[in-house]
Amino acid sequence: MSENLNFDVIIVGAGVFGMATAFYLKQTDRALNVAVIDREGGAGEGNTCKSAAGFRNTFSSPENVMLTNTSIDKFADIEKKGFGLNTKMCGYLWLMTDDKFKKSQDAICAMKENGVDFAVLFAEELRNIPGLNVDAYSSDECKMMGLSRIKCGLLGKKCGSIDPGAIVSYYESEFKKLGGVTKYNTKVESLILDPEEKFDIPGEPLVWQEPKITGVRTANSEIHAKTTIIAAGVWAKELLDPIGIDGHIKPKKRQLFQVKGSSLEPLIKNCPGYNELNMLPFTIIQKAGIYIKSEPREDCIYVGCADNIGRAFSFDCEPERDYYENSILPVLVEVFPQFKTARLESMIAGSYAYNTIDKNPYIFKPMRDLVVVSGDSGSGIMKCDAVGRIATALYWGEEYAILYPNVPFRVSKLGVETRDVTFERFVI
Repeated sequence: MSENLNFDVIIVGAGVFGMATAFYLKQTDRALNVAVIDREGGAGEGNTCKSAAGFRNTFSSPENVMLTNTSIDKFADIEKKGFGLNTKMCGYLWLMTDDKFKKSQDAICAMKENGVDFAVLFAEELRNIPGLNVDAYSSDECKMMGLSRIKCGLLGKKCGSIDPGAIVSYYESEFKKLGGVTKYNTKVESLILDPEEKFDIPGEPLVWQEPKITGVRTANSEIHAKTTIIAAGVWAKELLDPIGIDGHIKPKKRQLFQVKGSSLEPLIKNCPGYNELNMLPFTIIQKAGIYIKSEPREDCIYVGCADNIGRAFSFDCEPERDYYENSILPVLVEVFPQFKTARLESMIAGSYAYNTIDKNPYIFKPMRDLVVVSGDSGSGIMKCDAVGRIATALYWGEEYAILYPNVPFRVSKLGVETRDVTFERFVI
């Protein structure tokens, strides 16, 4: 039997945005013929699997709070139904200097207004964290790096971590149960841009012809669809730029370092008082956007850093040992001295698809047969369920998407010309 190369909908990208969108499209209409295409060998094998996979609702933007709250609630529902996601409600903890705390007041007030559940822990309440240096920052090294004492910590409570492979596998399995098609190891080379009415004139579509997207070209074939959805993360630019459509994102490298050692075990398994798991919350230290995430299953801590100025917008995905040893580690050992004796076990690098304007996702329809879902800005997993529902509502031309469990969200808010979102002020 010949391979089907004609669909109602093609989704380019089997990451968490693409698979969530695919599932909700099929759920709304099982007769819809939907295919997900990805260059990798399986779902979530691009940047999704390289994620630190934390989730939080501690945002200043009401839109981000709604997207994350509803997605986190859906994660809990999925686990209740028996699909293991390895969610850990360990919390998010921002360690703050006096200056950082003062500068965060507007964002903190916005979180209060948005109903975010958090607590401000002052220095004495943080001393139970094993090894944490709260106030000994008088050394020449600390002065050189601009480190100062920790005044407080902001603990987000509806926050934690999840297995990125598990959540994308959930959407993939549910999509396939409904008859969805996946095509892996299939790199999309370009979008097919045709005229509405063909005259077989060289160079079509010409400027006087109405253009339309009729599918995608791969190395071996053309796959056609009535609607094409681009959910390819940082690779969306490769497909959209050649046809003159702005995806409104920029790629930036993000690295994750796996660190192990007996000195870290108390942080991983014996840190009572901050969550029911007795583990260190996902912690953002007071300098340079450096964060650490305990992973009890692997008996390790993952370390990352959201560096900005000096980090190029590019597709570079090579991890840098020197970056960990020279940029991150000198700061980290001043805050948590036990990292001096820990060893770097492994490292990976991927890319965030940054919306550089307001740090909220873009879900828009630049042509009637083309939908773009992107701009996760490093928080795609924690918003994925909401994004999948909003993209589905946009496909069907609905004014509102219904987020889990029954929360209306105006679809046009995340568009381009109709955009109506608040700039996010509380970022890592």
